[in-house]
Amino acid sequence: MLHKVIPSLDMTIVPMLCVGALLLFWTLCVLYVALRATLGFYDVS
Repeated sequence: MLHKVIPSLDMTIVPMLCVGALLLFWTLCVLYVALRATLGFYDVS
């Protein structure tokens, strides 16, 4: 229903959701790698 009322909604919200999802995914990956590296360093020392 919303698509018929506001056709430009997809052009603004969908790309923002995609970018937000990618940023969240990469942030979690970086945090995971950093956590593993930190734990690895602690295990070595």
